[in-house]
Amino acid sequence: MTFEPVVFTPPVPDRLVLGNGMVVYLLEDHELPLVTVTATIRTGGWLDPADKVGLAGIAGATMRSGGTQRMGAGELDRELEQMAAMISTGIGTESGSAMLDILAKDLPQGLRLFADVLMTPAFDPGRVALAKQQTIEGIRRRQDRPQSIAGREFAKMLYGPAHPYARESTVASVTGITRDDLLAFHAKTVHPNGIILGVTGDFEKPAMLALLNETFGGWKQGAVEAITLPPIGGDAARADKTLVRYIGKGTSQTHLRLGHLTIKEDDPDYPALVLLNDILGGSSFRSRLFNDVRTKRGLAYSVGSSFRTGVREQGVWAMRAETKVESTQEAISRLAANMEQLRQQPVSDEELAEAKEAFVNSFVFAFASPAAIVGRLIGLEYDGLPKDFLQQLRDKVVKLTKDELLSAARKHLHPDHLRILAVGPPNALAPLLSSFGEAKEIKLPSEG
Repeated sequence: MTFEPVVFTPPVPDRLVLGNGMVVYLLEDHELPLVTVTATIRTGGWLDPADKVGLAGIAGATMRSGGTQRMGAGELDRELEQMAAMISTGIGTESGSAMLDILAKDLPQGLRLFADVLMTPAFDPGRVALAKQQTIEGIRRRQDRPQSIAGREFAKMLYGPAHPYARESTVASVTGITRDDLLAFHAKTVHPNGIILGVTGDFEKPAMLALLNETFGGWKQGAVEAITLPPIGGDAARADKTLVRYIGKGTSQTHLRLGHLTIKEDDPDYPALVLLNDILGGSSFRSRLFNDVRTKRGLAYSVGSSFRTGVREQGVWAMRAETKVESTQEAISRLAANMEQLRQQPVSDEELAEAKEAFVNSFVFAFASPAAIVGRLIGLEYDGLPKDFLQQLRDKVVKLTKDELLSAARKHLHPDHLRILAVGPPNALAPLLSSFGEAKEIKLPSEG
């Protein structure tokens, strides 16, 4: 059976800029009487002072939970509950976010509350104390999960422990955060000209634009800092050698992470590496790692690879597996061997066709709803990428050849310069890892 190629043309949102510099995307959808408003904020944990790591995260959590200057925390909770509405906020490493979900009939009132949360959060002392307690409890428990340990310590190996992509909050750093710190952080980093607003749902454009101007128009511009990340430091900057580290943990199996830094998202070879990752281990049941490490050799129940990129810092090419302690050495060897094989010979016609088909078929899910369409455009603008970046990526993926994938693999995959991390019984791991390089133990701090 043969089918015509799928042609999909998503609706195009309107892009507007308010007088105070706030960018707004509008996309009507009258299927249900609901409206969703999202805000992407140019702030982030990269701004945390070294002695108060976690400040941005606490600020993001308590912008909503801590009430506003016009309405206390408890009153805000009750008001939203009566309207069956939801407001959420959060701040990650490179951006902040906020969202309002509400019935269309209640939008004027709900948008006012949403604006108050963004513009004048009160950071109620009791809610701030609760958020700090919850964060500290999470810190105290984070050494309990081997997978979490592996992920966090692997990030430190890749970027260095002081880099915003890898540094961690501590009990001391969170304890030292005050309400005044949160107010100052908000005042410094949250401004209308640093926000991209997305509005989707049951509304009419002229009325919505008037409501947005009425609600946000009086918010004055501020100084918005460009996102700047520090250089990668320490051993992580040594890209020309293999690093082998292990963490002692009384587990019955070894948790493995192998990989290295790679390209940024705007690199010309990005489409090729997307397919290479799918073939290696990103596609689960049909991937090479799954069929070799799990199915053929029985070395791991869970195995795979990942390829994560950004636009401000190098991304990560990584492989993972959980294996029996005694098979640690063989599992590492097979992960590296499968990576090397991508450099030595072209992928098969079948692998290339399946990877392309999987990518093309998944492409439509980037536009599965009006909110997803607007969210994609906001993300692209925030990162400084062209609005048709995904369409360009799809077209490039479809045209890729086996030789182009081989060339990209030889250029960007380096199995001889891996960062290798193992979490498991220390006495057993040290000798098993020694064949890959000098194995050093990472001592985890006590979290108190």
